[in-house]
Amino acid sequence: MSKNSCGEEHLIGAVGGAITLHFRNTEVEEIRWTFEKKKNAIARTIQGGPPEILDNQYKGRLSTTSDHSLTITDLREEDQGTYRAAIPNSRQRRICEYQLMVFSKLTAEDIVISSSVTDYRTCELSLTCSVNPIKETNVTITWRSINSNDIALTQNVVFVPPSNSNFFYICTAENPVSNVSKTVHPWEYCERDVMSEAPSVKEDVLGAVGGAVTLHLCYIGATSIIWNFVKRGISIARTKPQESPEIDDSNYEGRLSSTPDGSLIITELRLEDQGAYRAQFRTDKGTKICDYHLTVFSNLTAENVTINSNVTDNKTCEVSLTCLVDSVIGRNVIIIWRSLNSSNVNQTQNVVFVPPSNINFTYICTAKNPVSNVSKNVVPWLSCNNGMDRENTPKEDYSMVNLIRLVISGCVLLISCCIFIHHMKTEVITQPPETSDI
Repeated sequence: MSKNSCGEEHLIGAVGGAITLHFRNTEVEEIRWTFEKKKNAIARTIQGGPPEILDNQYKGRLSTTSDHSLTITDLREEDQGTYRAAIPNSRQRRICEYQLMVFSKLTAEDIVISSSVTDYRTCELSLTCSVNPIKETNVTITWRSINSNDIALTQNVVFVPPSNSNFFYICTAENPVSNVSKTVHPWEYCERDVMSEAPSVKEDVLGAVGGAVTLHLCYIGATSIIWNFVKRGISIARTKPQESPEIDDSNYEGRLSSTPDGSLIITELRLEDQGAYRAQFRTDKGTKICDYHLTVFSNLTAENVTINSNVTDNKTCEVSLTCLVDSVIGRNVIIIWRSLNSSNVNQTQNVVFVPPSNINFTYICTAKNPVSNVSKNVVPWLSCNNGMDRENTPKEDYSMVNLIRLVISGCVLLISCCIFIHHMKTEVITQPPETSDI
């Protein structure tokens, strides 16, 4: 067997993934596959047919190609080891050998960051990044800072000087099949035990897409403020009283300004601006932290509101109306139903129930979110039988009504004629005979 028939000898796979042991030979009829941890062969591949699986550990997980290459799917850690491919009953003694290594994919939950604070007052500390021992095989740990390229690193430990305690540090763990990162803020490890040293004040801020918000400083006396967007673990700007902000993140370019005391103004708001922000600064009374949670909403329009009807009785026009808002901008939306003709509205959540007596009324659905509101009107009778007459009388009943009216009118006319004729006869009978003068 030519060595060129063998594929890559050293293979790496991920738990749950797939790997192919390449053979690249279409001239042989049969290949027998063995695994070092198994006494007998695990599979046999025959040209033009599916593999014959000889070991239950691989049931449903093997497939083959026309050149006898073997694919193992749904990889497990116990699949790791040496595999061999050989031609049975052949004088050629050379075989193909494959070294397979299987690793678990890393997740953020696998990273553990611990701290060792040497000075709480100045927040001088070291941070150690480690990985779940079950997955630590062939894992490389690296540290970096978003705010500085100058970091003191020894293996998986980074040393943070007081001047960098407000910076964000990122630990990245990497193995041959995956990598994952976790961002930390060194000051958080200091403030856990010394909350009085840097107390945090939190403010909830609401904004509208395209609008503006101001993140007001929670303390006075700040001389230099670092503004961080916690969700992305980055510094977005630095402000000083009576000065324009220094913008660190290009996503905010042209959208940041500041007030005379250094509070931050964000304009032309976007949905992606939503999240937690933190202002960190020092005053003559120590280090201070102001936390903010910004929620950004879209302005509602009439096009975002849809009213659907459900007719339960088409004859009497008993109907329910459902008011819906586009799911894309439907966060924190309140639906309110009211009627122009009645204060008695039977509403359950976003559904209003309309009795037959109210089908000619005008109902109004109002959708509200924290930054806007919009209304849409509907008349329930339009939903019944493609529209009923405004007197709540079905069109199909008109012929019967008119017939009844015609019969009644005829009867009245006939009775009137009879009375008139009877009256005339009575007048003729009771009239005295005329006398002539002699």
